[in-house]
Amino acid sequence: MELVDLVVVNKADGELVNAARRAQIEYTSALKLLRPKTGSWAPKVISISAMEHSGIDQAWEQMVECHSSLAKSGELELLRSKQRRTWMWRILTDSLITKWVANLTPLPFYLSAVSH
Repeated sequence: MELVDLVVVNKADGELVNAARRAQIEYTSALKLLRPKTGSWAPKVISISAMEHSGIDQAWEQMVECHSSLAKSGELELLRSKQRRTWMWRILTDSLITKWVANLTPLPFYLSAVSH
């Protein structure tokens, strides 16, 4: 699992309420084994029901709280900077590989082996 800021378990309604609670408990337990990616925010797990329109406001509040906490600590800008650097290198690498593959020509020994 990618390290997350918030896990939202949907379908906490009807016959699935107990399953959603179990999923919430399991995700909470799993997150306790991981070190948070920042010092200002610990990942949280909540359950919602889109069908019953419950918990959606709480989910939004948690997202806003996370963003505010990371912004105030300066960690948001650090995370975004790392993200931009990763994207840049991914785009550059993909572009170089694409150009390299497009310019490949079969090697002479490969052509002779294939033709026999």
